[in-house]
Amino acid sequence: MTLTKDIAAKFAVAAVAVAMIFSAYAPAAQAQTTEDLQQMINDLLAQVAGLQGQLGGEASPAGVASGICPYTWTRDLSQGSEGADVMKLQQFLNSNVDTRVSASGAGSVGAETMYYGPATAAAVSKMQVMYRSEVLTPGGLVNPTGYFGPSSRAKANALCVAAPVDGGDMDEDEDEDEDEDDNGPVSLQGEASLDSAEIDGASDDEVEEGASDAEVAEFTVEFTDGDAEISRIDVKFEKAGANAEDAFETISLWVDGDMVAERDADDEDEYQSDEMTMRFSGLDIIAMEDEEVEIVIAVTTQDNLDAAELGAWDVSVESMRFFDADGVA
Repeated sequence: MTLTKDIAAKFAVAAVAVAMIFSAYAPAAQAQTTEDLQQMINDLLAQVAGLQGQLGGEASPAGVASGICPYTWTRDLSQGSEGADVMKLQQFLNSNVDTRVSASGAGSVGAETMYYGPATAAAVSKMQVMYRSEVLTPGGLVNPTGYFGPSSRAKANALCVAAPVDGGDMDEDEDEDEDEDDNGPVSLQGEASLDSAEIDGASDDEVEEGASDAEVAEFTVEFTDGDAEISRIDVKFEKAGANAEDAFETISLWVDGDMVAERDADDEDEYQSDEMTMRFSGLDIIAMEDEEVEIVIAVTTQDNLDAAELGAWDVSVESMRFFDADGVA
């Protein structure tokens, strides 16, 4: 038995009309809803907390972090990432009281985990604000992202200076990091306007039960009049008589073959109020002017699906939030 999907539709923001081709759709981006305003308030609170942290002093890689450093992070990390490097990151963040992952329980000092969840993302955001001029400003960013990408990783590596390590594999990783650093941060320019957005089917027309990271939709966006940083996308999976949490284990977003975000789809608390919409926030997807950005939506499906979960699912992008070079949402 297979789980199929029905996703083909597109819209042009310049024209109000939406061209429906089957059942998926992508409504125009919304930036001034109550949730958007609340998010902006939360972002401001995070910045205030970071500034307060700056007043209290910066982390000393040779001091409180001496039990963790030296260490070198060699890959980008985001919500859903797992591994020993995630635990090292939590330990490093916990070495400074102003960037601690958690005050108690999982993720707290001495109880670090190998899972990159919302608490880790929040701690990374605090670090990004603390070192704003080196992590956020060069990329034209105003708000922290919670994404442990190249600029955040470079700063963490600089603070947690690692001694040279002999060995072919490590040398190759270090060379890759140096190449990435040579490219430098991306600086946004102009006042970005969303020119077009469309959602179409991806490579997996039929998704088997128990499939892992099956590509079910491609969301393509293009901006004019400037560059943009996409910070949030709401994706909706809908089928009459079925719940997404019963059909999927994870829902993830991919750009250029790399996973940029992943959510636990089998947890009802991960969804918005309609229980079908999954919010991906804290994204750091850069879209340069007049260049299409393709965001692949993928799913990992449950085993032993009931008849209600099998069949065609409607996939849509409900809303998207982005910033231009001036930090305007």
